[in-house]
Amino acid sequence: MPRGTVVFLGSRRDLDVAAALRDHDGCSVPAQQTAIQKLFEAIRSAAGSAAWSRGVELVRADAVSGESDEDGEVALRVSTRGGLISPGVTLFTEDQDWDCDCGSREDVCEHVTAAIIALRRARGEGRALPGPEKAPGRIGYRFTREGSGLALERVVVSGEHEAPLSTTLAAVASGRVEGPEFVATQGDLAAEQALGAKRSGRIPRGVLVTLLAKLADCPDVRLDEASLRQRLRASLSAYKVPRQFFVCEKSQLPFTDSGKIDKQRLAALLEARVLAALPGEPGN
Repeated sequence: MPRGTVVFLGSRRDLDVAAALRDHDGCSVPAQQTAIQKLFEAIRSAAGSAAWSRGVELVRADAVSGESDEDGEVALRVSTRGGLISPGVTLFTEDQDWDCDCGSREDVCEHVTAAIIALRRARGEGRALPGPEKAPGRIGYRFTREGSGLALERVVVSGEHEAPLSTTLAAVASGRVEGPEFVATQGDLAAEQALGAKRSGRIPRGVLVTLLAKLADCPDVRLDEASLRQRLRASLSAYKVPRQFFVCEKSQLPFTDSGKIDKQRLAALLEARVLAALPGEPGN
C-alpha cells in the first residue's frame, strides 16, 4: 500500500479523522496554506507514528476541548482516560510552535497531535475551537475566614454556576459518585493530595502551607482579603502587613532569565496598579 494511504471501516467521524491524515500527504490540501495548516504539517512531520495514532484516537473520543484563542495562541485541554487529568496544550499558530504541560519527553506528544487535528477539523467545520457545546467545568478553590484560620470549599465551575465538590476527583471522574463533569489538571491532583482526607472546611496550618504552594499551578483560586490579612497579622509585625492586595495570573508575573521573579519589574507593575486604583483628579 503506498505511503499516505489510510483505510478506515467505520463511522463518518472515523472518516473525518482519517482525512486529517490523508490531507498531510497532499491529496486534498487547499492551494492557499493557512497558518493552522502549516502548523499541522510541522507537527505531523515531527510526530512519531505512535504519538500520532494515539492522538487520532483521542480525537475520535472527543477528548479535545478548546479554551481560548488570543493573539495566535490557541489553548486546549485534552482529557485522558477516565477524564481525571487533562493536560493543557498551547498551539502558537503564527510562530509554528507548540507546548504541552504533560511532562512528556517527546517533542510531539499525543496531546499535541490530538490538539492540532481537532483544531484543524473544527476550523474546517466553521468552528473557532473544538469541543462540545457545553464544555466541562474546571476545579475552583474558595477560601473564607473561619475564626483565626481559613476554610476551603472546592467547587466545579461551569460558566457562571458553581457546584460543591465534596468527594475525590477520581470518584466523580470514574462515575462512582454522581457529580458535575469536569476536567482537572496536575495542579488539581497535587492540591488534593496535599489536602489528604481533609477536603473541605478549616484547613490545619501545616496543611495550609503545603496546599498554597500546590495551588500556585491552579488558575481559579479565590480568597477573602480580610482573612488573608488576619492570617498575616498572626505572623508579621503590623507595619509589614500589606494595605492592599492584588490578584493576577501567574503568567502576568515578570521573571528573570534564570527563572526567578524580577523584583524591579514587579515593583513597577504594582506601582502602576496602585496608581490606577487611586481616584482621579477633580474634573477628570
